[in-house]
Amino acid sequence: MAQFFGWVPNVAGKLSFTLSGTSAYPRQFYQSANISSGGRYFVGYQFRNLSDTTFPFFSEWPLIRSLLDNFVFNKDGNFVFLCLLKVATDRESARGRIYAFDSDGWKVAYPKLSEPLNQIPEMWEEDTVLHEALPGPELARSSYSARFEIRRDGLVSLQTLSTPLQSALNANVERLEHAFAAQTYFCLRDLLHTHRFHSPSSDTIIDVYPDLDTLKRQVNYGLMRRAIAMRRVQTAEAQQRSLGIISYLRAFRENMMTEEERKSLYFSIDATVASIQAGLPLIVAGEGRSLKNRLDGFRTKIITFVSLIFGYAALIEDSKVLIPEQFSWLKSVFAFIQERVGIALIIAILSMWFFQVLLSVKFEKRDNVVRTSSRVALAFTVRRFAVFEILVAALFFFISLVLMGWMIHKALSGPNPA
Repeated sequence: MAQFFGWVPNVAGKLSFTLSGTSAYPRQFYQSANISSGGRYFVGYQFRNLSDTTFPFFSEWPLIRSLLDNFVFNKDGNFVFLCLLKVATDRESARGRIYAFDSDGWKVAYPKLSEPLNQIPEMWEEDTVLHEALPGPELARSSYSARFEIRRDGLVSLQTLSTPLQSALNANVERLEHAFAAQTYFCLRDLLHTHRFHSPSSDTIIDVYPDLDTLKRQVNYGLMRRAIAMRRVQTAEAQQRSLGIISYLRAFRENMMTEEERKSLYFSIDATVASIQAGLPLIVAGEGRSLKNRLDGFRTKIITFVSLIFGYAALIEDSKVLIPEQFSWLKSVFAFIQERVGIALIIAILSMWFFQVLLSVKFEKRDNVVRTSSRVALAFTVRRFAVFEILVAALFFFISLVLMGWMIHKALSGPNPA
Protein backbone atom coordinates (compact mmCIF):
# COMPACT_ATOMS: atom_id res chain seq x y z
CA MET A 1 0.00 0.00 0.00
CA ALA A 2 1.13 3.53 -0.81
CA GLN A 3 -0.18 6.90 0.35
CA PHE A 4 -0.67 9.97 -1.83
CA PHE A 5 -2.09 13.45 -1.45
CA GLY A 6 -4.04 15.65 -3.87
CA TRP A 7 -6.17 18.78 -3.91
CA VAL A 8 -9.59 19.26 -5.50
CA PRO A 9 -9.56 22.78 -7.01
CA ASN A 10 -12.00 25.25 -5.45
CA VAL A 11 -12.06 29.01 -5.01
CA ALA A 12 -13.88 29.29 -1.67
CA GLY A 13 -12.08 26.67 0.40
CA LYS A 14 -15.39 25.02 1.19
CA LEU A 15 -16.35 22.12 -1.05
CA SER A 16 -20.01 21.21 -0.98
CA PHE A 17 -20.53 17.48 -0.47
CA THR A 18 -24.24 17.94 -1.21
CA LEU A 19 -23.33 18.58 -4.88
CA SER A 20 -21.54 15.24 -5.22
CA GLY A 21 -22.13 13.61 -8.59
CA THR A 22 -23.65 16.64 -10.33
CA SER A 23 -20.74 16.96 -12.77
CA ALA A 24 -21.23 15.16 -16.09
CA TYR A 25 -17.59 14.75 -17.08
CA PRO A 26 -16.48 12.37 -18.42
CA ARG A 27 -19.80 10.63 -17.75
CA GLN A 28 -22.65 11.27 -15.34
CA PHE A 29 -22.56 9.32 -12.07
CA TYR A 30 -25.30 6.74 -11.63
CA GLN A 31 -26.01 7.21 -7.96
CA SER A 32 -28.07 6.19 -4.99
CA ALA A 33 -27.58 8.85 -2.33
CA ASN A 34 -29.25 10.94 0.33
CA ILE A 35 -26.38 13.39 0.59
CA SER A 36 -28.21 16.12 -1.31
CA SER A 37 -31.11 16.07 1.17
CA GLY A 38 -29.04 16.35 4.33
CA GLY A 39 -27.97 12.70 4.57
CA ARG A 40 -24.43 11.37 4.81
CA TYR A 41 -24.22 8.67 2.12
CA PHE A 42 -23.26 8.65 -1.53
CA VAL A 43 -22.96 5.48 -3.58
CA GLY A 44 -22.44 5.88 -7.31
CA TYR A 45 -20.57 4.56 -10.30
CA GLN A 46 -19.22 6.20 -13.40
CA PHE A 47 -18.07 4.83 -16.77
CA ARG A 48 -14.64 6.11 -17.78
CA ASN A 49 -12.57 5.42 -20.89
CA LEU A 50 -8.87 5.46 -19.95
CA SER A 51 -7.50 4.37 -23.30
CA ASP A 52 -4.37 6.16 -24.49
CA THR A 53 -5.26 5.64 -28.15
CA THR A 54 -4.80 8.93 -29.99
CA PHE A 55 -6.60 9.14 -33.30
CA PRO A 56 -6.96 12.42 -35.22
CA PHE A 57 -10.40 14.03 -34.79
CA PHE A 58 -12.01 10.89 -33.29
CA SER A 59 -10.12 10.37 -30.00
CA GLU A 60 -12.50 12.67 -28.13
CA TRP A 61 -15.39 10.25 -28.74
CA PRO A 62 -15.11 7.30 -26.30
CA LEU A 63 -17.34 5.03 -28.42
CA ILE A 64 -15.17 5.34 -31.54
CA ARG A 65 -12.01 5.03 -29.46
CA SER A 66 -13.40 1.87 -27.86
CA LEU A 67 -14.20 0.36 -31.27
CA LEU A 68 -10.66 1.08 -32.47
CA ASP A 69 -9.22 -0.46 -29.32
CA ASN A 70 -11.31 -3.61 -29.63
CA PHE A 71 -11.00 -4.30 -33.35
CA VAL A 72 -7.60 -2.81 -34.20
CA PHE A 73 -5.37 -2.76 -31.13
CA ASN A 74 -6.97 -5.70 -29.27
CA LYS A 75 -7.29 -3.87 -25.96
CA ASP A 76 -10.05 -2.39 -23.80
CA GLY A 77 -9.72 0.95 -22.01
CA ASN A 78 -13.23 1.05 -20.52
CA PHE A 79 -13.51 1.01 -16.73
CA VAL A 80 -16.26 1.53 -14.19
CA PHE A 81 -15.39 3.48 -11.04
CA LEU A 82 -17.55 2.66 -8.01
CA CYS A 83 -17.43 5.32 -5.28
CA LEU A 84 -18.60 4.74 -1.71
CA LEU A 85 -18.59 7.98 0.30
CA LYS A 86 -19.78 8.83 3.81
CA VAL A 87 -19.76 12.37 5.17
CA ALA A 88 -18.55 12.96 8.73
CA THR A 89 -21.05 14.07 11.36
CA ASP A 90 -19.58 17.59 11.43
CA ARG A 91 -19.77 17.62 7.58
CA GLU A 92 -16.23 18.98 7.34
CA SER A 93 -14.81 15.83 5.76
CA ALA A 94 -15.81 12.59 4.08
CA ARG A 95 -14.31 9.13 3.85
CA GLY A 96 -14.83 6.17 1.60
CA ARG A 97 -13.45 3.82 -0.98
CA ILE A 98 -13.21 3.69 -4.75
CA TYR A 99 -13.17 0.45 -6.74
CA ALA A 100 -12.21 0.33 -10.41
CA PHE A 101 -13.61 -2.53 -12.50
CA ASP A 102 -12.63 -3.43 -16.04
CA SER A 103 -15.48 -4.18 -18.44
CA ASP A 104 -15.47 -7.95 -17.90
CA GLY A 105 -15.24 -7.68 -14.12
CA TRP A 106 -18.13 -5.20 -13.98
CA LYS A 107 -20.37 -7.38 -16.15
CA VAL A 108 -19.94 -10.23 -13.67
CA ALA A 109 -20.14 -8.14 -10.50
CA TYR A 110 -22.98 -5.75 -11.35
CA PRO A 111 -25.91 -8.23 -11.18
CA LYS A 112 -25.11 -8.91 -7.52
CA LEU A 113 -24.18 -5.30 -6.74
CA SER A 114 -27.27 -3.76 -8.35
CA GLU A 115 -29.66 -4.48 -5.47
CA PRO A 116 -27.57 -2.87 -2.68
CA LEU A 117 -26.55 -0.07 -5.07
CA ASN A 118 -30.22 0.78 -5.63
CA GLN A 119 -31.11 0.49 -1.95
CA ILE A 120 -32.74 3.57 -0.47
CA PRO A 121 -29.99 5.39 1.49
CA GLU A 122 -32.42 6.38 4.27
CA MET A 123 -32.54 2.68 5.21
CA TRP A 124 -28.86 2.68 6.15
CA GLU A 125 -27.97 3.02 9.80
CA GLU A 126 -25.69 5.79 11.07
CA ASP A 127 -22.92 3.31 11.74
CA THR A 128 -23.21 1.55 8.36
CA VAL A 129 -19.82 0.80 6.78
CA LEU A 130 -20.56 1.04 3.08
CA HIS A 131 -17.95 -1.36 1.74
CA GLU A 132 -19.16 -3.96 4.25
CA ALA A 133 -22.76 -3.49 3.12
CA LEU A 134 -21.86 -4.64 -0.41
CA PRO A 135 -20.97 -8.23 -1.40
CA GLY A 136 -17.27 -8.69 -0.66
CA PRO A 137 -16.59 -11.28 -3.42
CA GLU A 138 -17.98 -8.90 -6.03
CA LEU A 139 -15.90 -5.96 -4.79
CA ALA A 140 -12.88 -8.25 -4.97
CA ARG A 141 -13.40 -8.47 -8.73
CA SER A 142 -12.22 -4.87 -9.07
CA SER A 143 -8.94 -4.25 -10.85
CA TYR A 144 -7.79 -2.00 -8.04
CA SER A 145 -9.18 -0.17 -5.04
CA ALA A 146 -8.21 2.69 -2.77
CA ARG A 147 -9.25 4.26 0.52
CA PHE A 148 -9.66 8.04 0.65
CA GLU A 149 -10.42 10.93 2.94
CA ILE A 150 -11.31 14.39 1.66
CA ARG A 151 -11.70 17.64 3.58
CA ARG A 152 -13.89 20.57 2.61
CA ASP A 153 -10.81 22.66 1.87
CA GLY A 154 -10.09 20.20 -0.97
CA LEU A 155 -7.23 18.18 0.56
CA VAL A 156 -7.42 14.52 -0.45
CA SER A 157 -5.43 11.70 1.12
CA LEU A 158 -5.39 8.38 -0.71
CA GLN A 159 -4.15 4.94 0.17
CA THR A 160 -4.05 2.19 -2.43
CA LEU A 161 -5.52 -1.07 -1.14
CA SER A 162 -5.24 -3.50 -4.04
CA THR A 163 -3.42 -3.23 -7.36
CA PRO A 164 -2.80 -5.82 -10.11
CA LEU A 165 0.96 -5.58 -9.65
CA GLN A 166 1.46 -9.32 -9.92
CA SER A 167 0.57 -9.10 -13.63
CA ALA A 168 3.13 -6.38 -14.31
CA LEU A 169 6.38 -8.18 -13.63
CA ASN A 170 8.52 -5.84 -15.68
CA ALA A 171 6.76 -2.63 -14.71
CA ASN A 172 7.87 0.03 -12.27
CA VAL A 173 5.78 -0.67 -9.16
CA GLU A 174 5.96 2.90 -7.87
CA ARG A 175 4.80 4.32 -11.19
CA LEU A 176 1.89 1.88 -11.30
CA GLU A 177 0.75 2.71 -7.78
CA HIS A 178 0.99 6.41 -8.62
CA ALA A 179 -1.11 5.85 -11.77
CA PHE A 180 -3.79 3.98 -9.79
CA ALA A 181 -3.88 6.66 -7.09
CA ALA A 182 -4.08 9.39 -9.75
CA GLN A 183 -7.12 7.77 -11.39
CA THR A 184 -8.78 7.53 -7.96
CA TYR A 185 -8.11 11.23 -7.44
CA PHE A 186 -9.44 12.12 -10.90
CA CYS A 187 -12.66 10.26 -10.09
CA LEU A 188 -13.04 12.18 -6.83
CA ARG A 189 -12.26 15.46 -8.53
CA ASP A 190 -14.92 14.80 -11.19
CA LEU A 191 -17.34 13.89 -8.40
CA LEU A 192 -16.92 17.18 -6.53
CA HIS A 193 -15.42 19.70 -8.96
CA THR A 194 -16.97 21.66 -11.82
CA HIS A 195 -14.49 22.45 -14.60
CA ARG A 196 -15.06 26.17 -14.95
CA PHE A 197 -11.68 27.66 -15.85
CA HIS A 198 -10.04 24.86 -17.81
CA SER A 199 -10.88 22.05 -20.16
CA PRO A 200 -12.47 19.07 -18.34
CA SER A 201 -10.09 16.80 -20.23
CA SER A 202 -7.00 18.41 -18.68
CA ASP A 203 -6.67 15.82 -15.92
CA THR A 204 -3.05 16.57 -15.10
CA ILE A 205 -3.52 20.25 -14.25
CA ILE A 206 -3.08 18.86 -10.70
CA ASP A 207 -1.71 15.39 -9.88
CA VAL A 208 -1.21 13.37 -6.67
CA TYR A 209 2.02 13.42 -4.68
CA PRO A 210 3.62 11.24 -1.98
CA ASP A 211 3.76 13.94 0.74
CA LEU A 212 2.21 17.29 1.62
CA ASP A 213 5.38 19.32 1.06
CA THR A 214 5.64 18.04 -2.50
CA LEU A 215 1.92 18.64 -3.02
CA LYS A 216 2.18 22.28 -1.94
CA ARG A 217 5.22 22.94 -4.09
CA GLN A 218 3.94 21.21 -7.21
CA VAL A 219 0.41 22.65 -7.03
CA ASN A 220 1.88 26.16 -6.75
CA TYR A 221 4.22 25.70 -9.68
CA GLY A 222 1.70 23.71 -11.73
CA LEU A 223 -1.14 26.22 -11.43
CA MET A 224 1.10 29.24 -11.97
CA ARG A 225 2.73 27.59 -14.99
CA ARG A 226 -0.69 26.88 -16.50
CA ALA A 227 -1.89 30.42 -15.79
CA ILE A 228 1.16 31.96 -17.47
CA ALA A 229 0.81 29.62 -20.44
CA MET A 230 -2.82 30.71 -20.87
CA ARG A 231 -1.85 34.37 -20.51
CA ARG A 232 0.48 34.07 -23.48
CA VAL A 233 -2.42 33.00 -25.72
CA GLN A 234 -3.68 36.27 -27.16
CA THR A 235 -7.42 35.62 -26.95
CA ALA A 236 -9.95 37.01 -24.49
CA GLU A 237 -11.09 33.49 -23.55
CA ALA A 238 -7.54 32.42 -22.68
CA GLN A 239 -7.01 35.54 -20.55
CA GLN A 240 -10.19 34.86 -18.62
CA ARG A 241 -9.14 31.24 -18.08
CA SER A 242 -5.79 32.45 -16.80
CA LEU A 243 -7.54 34.65 -14.23
CA GLY A 244 -9.70 31.69 -13.20
CA ILE A 245 -6.70 29.42 -12.65
CA ILE A 246 -5.02 32.14 -10.59
CA SER A 247 -8.13 32.21 -8.39
CA TYR A 248 -7.54 28.49 -7.73
CA LEU A 249 -3.93 29.26 -6.83
CA ARG A 250 -4.95 32.01 -4.43
CA ALA A 251 -7.48 29.72 -2.71
CA PHE A 252 -4.87 26.96 -2.36
CA ARG A 253 -2.28 29.30 -0.86
CA GLU A 254 -4.81 30.84 1.50
CA ASN A 255 -6.36 27.60 2.78
CA MET A 256 -3.57 25.04 2.50
CA MET A 257 -0.37 26.95 3.34
CA THR A 258 0.99 28.84 6.33
CA GLU A 259 2.35 32.36 6.09
CA GLU A 260 5.91 31.03 6.19
CA GLU A 261 5.18 28.59 3.38
CA ARG A 262 3.65 31.33 1.26
CA LYS A 263 6.75 33.47 1.74
CA SER A 264 9.06 30.62 0.78
CA LEU A 265 7.03 29.99 -2.42
CA TYR A 266 6.44 33.56 -3.50
CA PHE A 267 4.77 34.49 -6.79
CA SER A 268 3.94 37.95 -8.05
CA ILE A 269 0.26 37.03 -8.32
CA ASP A 270 -1.08 40.58 -7.99
CA ALA A 271 1.27 41.86 -10.69
CA THR A 272 0.29 38.98 -12.99
CA VAL A 273 -3.41 39.67 -12.52
CA ALA A 274 -2.87 43.40 -13.09
CA SER A 275 -1.00 42.74 -16.35
CA ILE A 276 -3.79 40.43 -17.61
CA GLN A 277 -6.52 42.92 -16.73
CA ALA A 278 -4.57 45.77 -18.35
CA GLY A 279 -4.08 43.87 -21.60
CA LEU A 280 -7.55 42.31 -21.79
CA PRO A 281 -9.32 45.36 -23.34
CA LEU A 282 -6.66 45.56 -26.05
CA ILE A 283 -7.05 41.86 -26.86
CA VAL A 284 -10.85 42.17 -27.01
CA ALA A 285 -10.55 45.17 -29.34
CA GLY A 286 -8.03 43.32 -31.50
CA GLU A 287 -10.28 40.28 -31.77
CA GLY A 288 -13.06 42.47 -33.13
CA ARG A 289 -11.02 43.37 -36.23
CA SER A 290 -8.91 40.21 -36.42
CA LEU A 291 -8.40 37.95 -39.41
CA LYS A 292 -10.12 35.20 -37.47
CA ASN A 293 -13.33 37.21 -37.21
CA ARG A 294 -13.24 38.04 -40.91
CA LEU A 295 -12.76 34.36 -41.72
CA ASP A 296 -15.61 33.46 -39.41
CA GLY A 297 -17.80 35.90 -41.34
CA PHE A 298 -16.67 34.39 -44.63
CA ARG A 299 -17.46 30.91 -43.32
CA THR A 300 -20.94 32.07 -42.30
CA LYS A 301 -21.56 33.41 -45.80
CA ILE A 302 -20.50 30.08 -47.32
CA ILE A 303 -22.90 28.17 -45.06
CA THR A 304 -25.70 30.61 -45.91
CA PHE A 305 -25.00 30.26 -49.64
CA VAL A 306 -25.06 26.45 -49.50
CA SER A 307 -28.28 26.52 -47.44
CA LEU A 308 -29.96 28.80 -49.98
CA ILE A 309 -28.97 26.56 -52.87
CA PHE A 310 -30.37 23.46 -51.15
CA GLY A 311 -33.54 25.29 -50.16
CA TYR A 312 -34.08 26.67 -53.66
CA ALA A 313 -33.41 23.30 -55.28
CA ALA A 314 -35.91 21.65 -52.94
CA LEU A 315 -38.67 24.07 -53.97
CA ILE A 316 -38.11 23.90 -57.73
CA GLU A 317 -39.12 20.81 -59.67
CA ASP A 318 -37.42 19.53 -62.82
CA SER A 319 -34.79 22.29 -62.66
CA LYS A 320 -37.29 24.84 -63.98
CA VAL A 321 -35.54 27.85 -62.56
CA LEU A 322 -35.33 31.32 -63.96
CA ILE A 323 -31.60 31.60 -64.45
CA PRO A 324 -29.92 33.58 -67.26
CA GLU A 325 -28.09 31.49 -69.85
CA GLN A 326 -24.70 32.85 -68.83
CA PHE A 327 -25.27 31.17 -65.43
CA SER A 328 -26.08 27.72 -66.85
CA TRP A 329 -23.54 26.17 -64.48
CA LEU A 330 -25.79 27.19 -61.57
CA LYS A 331 -28.70 25.39 -63.23
CA SER A 332 -26.48 22.32 -63.45
CA VAL A 333 -25.83 22.58 -59.72
CA PHE A 334 -29.59 22.61 -59.00
CA ALA A 335 -30.10 19.60 -61.27
CA PHE A 336 -27.34 17.66 -59.54
CA ILE A 337 -28.78 18.43 -56.10
CA GLN A 338 -32.22 17.27 -57.15
CA GLU A 339 -31.00 14.06 -58.73
CA ARG A 340 -28.56 13.07 -55.98
CA VAL A 341 -29.64 14.99 -52.90
CA GLY A 342 -28.00 12.56 -50.42
CA ILE A 343 -24.60 12.67 -52.09
CA ALA A 344 -24.84 16.43 -52.56
CA LEU A 345 -25.62 16.91 -48.87
CA ILE A 346 -22.65 14.78 -47.82
CA ILE A 347 -20.33 16.67 -50.14
CA ALA A 348 -21.63 20.02 -48.89
CA ILE A 349 -21.04 19.02 -45.28
CA LEU A 350 -17.50 17.84 -46.10
CA SER A 351 -16.82 21.07 -47.97
CA MET A 352 -17.98 23.24 -45.08
CA TRP A 353 -15.97 21.12 -42.65
CA PHE A 354 -12.84 21.67 -44.72
CA PHE A 355 -13.50 25.41 -44.77
CA GLN A 356 -13.75 25.24 -40.99
CA VAL A 357 -10.41 23.44 -40.73
CA LEU A 358 -8.43 25.28 -43.39
CA LEU A 359 -9.66 28.83 -42.85
CA SER A 360 -9.30 28.98 -39.09
CA VAL A 361 -6.34 30.96 -37.82
CA LYS A 362 -6.29 28.88 -34.64
CA PHE A 363 -8.17 25.61 -34.77
CA GLU A 364 -7.50 23.11 -32.01
CA LYS A 365 -8.52 19.99 -33.91
CA ARG A 366 -6.28 20.86 -36.86
CA ASP A 367 -3.36 21.54 -34.54
CA ASN A 368 -4.02 18.25 -32.76
CA VAL A 369 -3.53 16.36 -36.04
CA VAL A 370 0.03 17.62 -36.30
CA ARG A 371 0.81 16.89 -32.66
CA THR A 372 -0.90 13.50 -32.76
CA SER A 373 0.88 12.34 -35.90
CA SER A 374 4.22 13.16 -34.33
CA ARG A 375 3.31 11.66 -30.97
CA VAL A 376 2.04 8.31 -32.22
CA ALA A 377 5.13 7.86 -34.38
CA LEU A 378 7.26 8.03 -31.23
CA ALA A 379 4.92 6.44 -28.69
CA PHE A 380 4.38 2.92 -30.02
CA THR A 381 6.98 0.21 -29.65
CA VAL A 382 5.24 -1.62 -32.48
CA ARG A 383 5.64 0.81 -35.37
CA ARG A 384 2.76 -0.61 -37.38
CA PHE A 385 0.30 0.94 -34.91
CA ALA A 386 1.70 4.41 -35.57
CA VAL A 387 1.78 3.83 -39.30
CA PHE A 388 -1.83 2.59 -39.20
CA GLU A 389 -3.11 5.76 -37.50
CA ILE A 390 -1.26 8.09 -39.85
CA LEU A 391 -2.36 6.18 -42.96
CA VAL A 392 -6.01 6.15 -41.90
CA ALA A 393 -5.93 9.90 -41.25
CA ALA A 394 -4.35 10.47 -44.68
CA LEU A 395 -6.97 8.18 -46.28
CA PHE A 396 -9.86 10.21 -44.80
CA PHE A 397 -8.28 13.40 -46.08
CA PHE A 398 -7.79 11.94 -49.58
CA ILE A 399 -11.34 10.57 -49.80
CA SER A 400 -12.78 13.95 -48.80
CA LEU A 401 -10.71 15.74 -51.44
CA VAL A 402 -11.81 13.24 -54.13
CA LEU A 403 -15.47 13.72 -53.23
CA MET A 404 -15.10 17.49 -53.40
CA GLY A 405 -13.41 17.27 -56.79
CA TRP A 406 -16.09 14.90 -58.09
CA MET A 407 -18.81 17.28 -56.90
CA ILE A 408 -17.25 20.20 -58.76
CA HIS A 409 -16.80 18.10 -61.93
CA LYS A 410 -20.40 16.83 -61.89
CA ALA A 411 -21.86 20.24 -61.12
CA LEU A 412 -20.01 21.95 -63.97
CA SER A 413 -20.59 19.18 -66.53
CA GLY A 414 -24.36 19.60 -66.43
CA PRO A 415 -27.19 17.11 -65.77
CA ASN A 416 -27.08 13.63 -67.22
CA PRO A 417 -28.97 13.24 -70.52
CA ALA A 418 -32.33 11.53 -70.17
